[in-house]
Amino acid sequence: HSLAGSFEGGAEGVQGAMGTAFNGYQVFQQGQAWPNTGMAPVQGNDLVGALRFTAALADGAEATRAALLVYGESPAANVPALNWLAKRAPEQLLADEIAWWQAWHAAVPKPPLPPAETALLQRQLTVLKMAQCQQADDGPPGSGKAPFGQIVASMPPGQWNITWPRDQAYAGVALASAGHVAEAKSALEFILKGKVGQYAAQVGAPYRVSVTRYFGGGGEESDSNEDGPNIELDGFGLVLWQAGRYVQASSDTDFIAKWWPDLRDLVAQPLLQAIDATGLVKPDSSIWEVHWNGKQKHFTYTSLTAVRGLCAAATLATLAGQG
Repeated sequence: HSLAGSFEGGAEGVQGAMGTAFNGYQVFQQGQAWPNTGMAPVQGNDLVGALRFTAALADGAEATRAALLVYGESPAANVPALNWLAKRAPEQLLADEIAWWQAWHAAVPKPPLPPAETALLQRQLTVLKMAQCQQADDGPPGSGKAPFGQIVASMPPGQWNITWPRDQAYAGVALASAGHVAEAKSALEFILKGKVGQYAAQVGAPYRVSVTRYFGGGGEESDSNEDGPNIELDGFGLVLWQAGRYVQASSDTDFIAKWWPDLRDLVAQPLLQAIDATGLVKPDSSIWEVHWNGKQKHFTYTSLTAVRGLCAAATLATLAGQG
């Protein structure tokens, strides 16, 4: 992706920024100096952006500078960012950002808590909000080009900037419980819009929830090794639980009308079929990612999530008028 763009706000306009984009790991491995060249679009992976601002200041004077780094596949990626910038000075950008977060936190009444606990709650919800992708879908459900709403497993400096059904289920339930139902719905619908199904033989039926995780566009991925793929059936129960908690928090009957058939036939039904003669969910890779080909086991975690998810499915079925 390309990295380009910088600005200085205020009456001075755009000026004075120097910078580049480069692979910082290679620079240090090769013993090179940290680059300081003119800002220009650069193509590559693992890029680091560096900017240097210069200003002549009198004693006691202050200056504020801001930088806008845009990642995209073409210069057209700059357009939404520049529209968002709207020629605002750095001080205004900061004030607007603070006001936006204050409004987001204040939009939903929270239980009275001591100040320290309130701050902790807001910080954790902020992390979940920041971890949710806002990129618009490039294709219809099932295309593998529907990234909007996914909650990644970690943000920088964490490397897991992809989505597991398990992680996003906990995050989605937390957002729903905190009253941020729009974000909770987007996370859930990312799962239901995904492009999955290549492991139907291992699951034992057609299904809708990825057996491991998702690429950024919403396509299914399962990491494989000499023991085969990971097939993690706990995600099925967790997504049903997530759907139940979202509906409980939102009373969204339109969601039930739209998605209950898929939740019933492609999430709950495969889970029911996976219950074996022991009364447990059949051996799988589960949260421990032990892979397949004889490595799978009966995991308590998978069966516990199935119990919770199927209870939620029963409630959703009742709300859908199916008893």
